[in-house]
Amino acid sequence: MRAAIFCVCLLAYQGNTYSDEFHYNSLLVGGKAIGLGGAYMAISDDLSAMYYNPAGLSFNKVKYSASFNTLAWDNTDVYAIFGNGESFTRKSFTVVPGFFGFSRKDAQFSYGGFFSVTDFSKERTATDVLYSAPGRFSEAQQDIIEFNNVDLDNSAYRLGFSVAYDFGNNASLGASLNLDYKELVSVQGSGSTSTEIFNGIPLFSGFNASVRFSDINVIVQPALGFLKNWETSSFGLKFSRDIVVSRDYDVTSTLFLNSPVPLPPTVLTSARINSSADEAQEYPYQIHAGYAFQYGKVLISTDISYFTRVKATPYYIDGVKPITRNLRSVTNFALAMQYDFSAENTFRLGLFTDNSNAIIDPAINFDRVEDIDMLGVSIGFDTTFYSSPISLGLYYKFGEGQVRIADRRIAETLIGLPLFPDDNQSDIFEAKKNSLVAYFAIDF
Repeated sequence: MRAAIFCVCLLAYQGNTYSDEFHYNSLLVGGKAIGLGGAYMAISDDLSAMYYNPAGLSFNKVKYSASFNTLAWDNTDVYAIFGNGESFTRKSFTVVPGFFGFSRKDAQFSYGGFFSVTDFSKERTATDVLYSAPGRFSEAQQDIIEFNNVDLDNSAYRLGFSVAYDFGNNASLGASLNLDYKELVSVQGSGSTSTEIFNGIPLFSGFNASVRFSDINVIVQPALGFLKNWETSSFGLKFSRDIVVSRDYDVTSTLFLNSPVPLPPTVLTSARINSSADEAQEYPYQIHAGYAFQYGKVLISTDISYFTRVKATPYYIDGVKPITRNLRSVTNFALAMQYDFSAENTFRLGLFTDNSNAIIDPAINFDRVEDIDMLGVSIGFDTTFYSSPISLGLYYKFGEGQVRIADRRIAETLIGLPLFPDDNQSDIFEAKKNSLVAYFAIDF
């Protein structure tokens, strides 16, 4: 039974979880920028400038841009989760629609709009683990099957409008107003069944929990950017902040407990609970700076992005599950090289970080936190196809850290039994995460 509850809470009560909830650099955008690992703040000379640095719109040379067939693979391992010490692995594969933008120029002013998928993932995971354990009612062993299943649909879209003013001397000031829509819908379940022979009679017991939750956020992001070009170098700067204008969080949980022996009348053997909330998560101020310089056919670009700390009192839905949290200050870096073989063929290589914003605090009850810093490497190539510039390439991110799954303790609270002892580690487990993204982009 302890193993059953362990699995149930691992998945069924994970609450508000986006694939980028614990990171700010989840999905890179724009063909050239992806190849550079996001080190694009001081370059921003195509339509993805509206995403990275709106001031770059003044130096844009194309009217339309689109990326297609972006493929994403994600894998997360949480070690020693199951009752027999096995790890739990979550995998997903997604086709991401990408980026589309357009612009026009009117004297010293440039205008543009874009639509981008800033996060997108689908997961269909089901895992069964079979093992034997000491019996509870006899010296014979019991056979246990633990199971987890996750069906998850996560999406985040950004619609943005930008304007830039070229005030001469290769300098520009730009502003953007972006509207984000983020939606997570997930149906998850977990539990176990056990079979034990006692006096020749099979005894069956088990536990099952399922949950459906949705978390919908509408966010406005104002941004202000600056870009200055010299003969062989450039400098870019941007300030922005995400502001939640509405949130709709809803969760429905179902619990069933079966025991071959009578339980105390205070024990809750079944339950169905529905809860809703609209408490918004606060997000940090963002400061991005970049510098790039050209040396012959080689371009070197570097970016630094700083996200301020968010200190807020966690909001508990129904006094049990926290759906807002504190965020640590985070600094991400990107360093990239571009080599021009010719006017039409260019190679790019980038190195970047995607560090965690999570704070693991054992004093916060029933919290699920993923604290994994990630390192990424990107590779890209530009050429032409039927006279249209195209970009293609991929990037890979990986990292190890910790995951806290204290939300498994919710089951004890609901059922009213001490189902498993303290693990003496505040429900913190080691974890590994990696992702691979391949992309194709075209300007026309």
